[in-house]
Amino acid sequence: MNRVVAFTLGLIVVAGLRAQDPDKARLELERTNRELQQVRSDADQLLDARIRHDLGLPQQDSVPVLRTESGPASTAPAIERAQLQLAQEEAVTGNLLSRYERLRVEVELLQRETAERAAKQSTAPEWMVVPVAGGDRPAPHGEPRSQPALHAPSSMQQPARPDGESIARVEPRVRVVSNLDPIRAQIDGSQDHGLVAQALLKASQALIDRCDVMRAQSQGEAADEALDEARQRLERALEELKHTEVGDKPSFSYLFHQGRCRELLFRISERRDGLTAKDQPKEFQRREQEVRDAYVAITARDVVRRGDADALGPWGRAAQAAMDHFRWINLHSGYAPKVDPRTITWPGYQQ
Repeated sequence: MNRVVAFTLGLIVVAGLRAQDPDKARLELERTNRELQQVRSDADQLLDARIRHDLGLPQQDSVPVLRTESGPASTAPAIERAQLQLAQEEAVTGNLLSRYERLRVEVELLQRETAERAAKQSTAPEWMVVPVAGGDRPAPHGEPRSQPALHAPSSMQQPARPDGESIARVEPRVRVVSNLDPIRAQIDGSQDHGLVAQALLKASQALIDRCDVMRAQSQGEAADEALDEARQRLERALEELKHTEVGDKPSFSYLFHQGRCRELLFRISERRDGLTAKDQPKEFQRREQEVRDAYVAITARDVVRRGDADALGPWGRAAQAAMDHFRWINLHSGYAPKVDPRTITWPGYQQ
């Protein structure tokens, strides 16, 4: 704006000088035109720099941010304007530096807190086994007992009876509870129903695996509670899957996870509800067909052309393998050897 005013005053001066000295007026006009061209060039460069900055493009090497006057125009007003512009730029730079330091300190504090929280979470278990009120119970006859500690102190060992027989060991009653307090601050809701269903399916599988371990340790009640919790998660996973796909052709991932959830629910019903083909044939066949329907829908669609013949794609092969495994378990899960392998002996087996 100051240059435009100066240019206007220059025109007025040129108009006054033109009447006095034509040569001097011509020189003044040429100088003013050069200044005008320089101002326009600077304006174009600044506009181009602003556009590049907004678009995230690299800047040119020379941007007329701060220009010093040269030649006869380096007068006191020009120097004052340059100093004022320099002071303004230094103030902006100082403000940016202070903001940068404040943000850097905040980032360091957040990183330190995150590292401490992660260290605490790594030592805290996701599931805890806690005793159940009501005292201890003797281990059922015929069930395997948990092994005692390898380095248990002598004061904790069971004393021997006077007649030489050992006292029957007592198994404590326990149950499994979730320990979400260490990670509760990081739990965040998700709108992706497919991912929620996958997480629930994995949690259910972990509970079923834990149930097998507890049953081997004669913790039947805790194992049943783990199965009930796994059933609840699987039912919720199926509800989440209903929100993921709408249409006649759901995705292969949707169908495969649906089949896995139904298969695990089928196994839980066998253990908890006594579902068998002999006692409940109609219900057994209905539930079995539900599991197969999801896998069959995949094998019917995931077909690729290989040479002159059709073959199953990757999803189709996975569904076929899952269906074969499901059928094999249903046919042979009731097998039990006539002779317990642990009772078989041979000469020198004690060695």
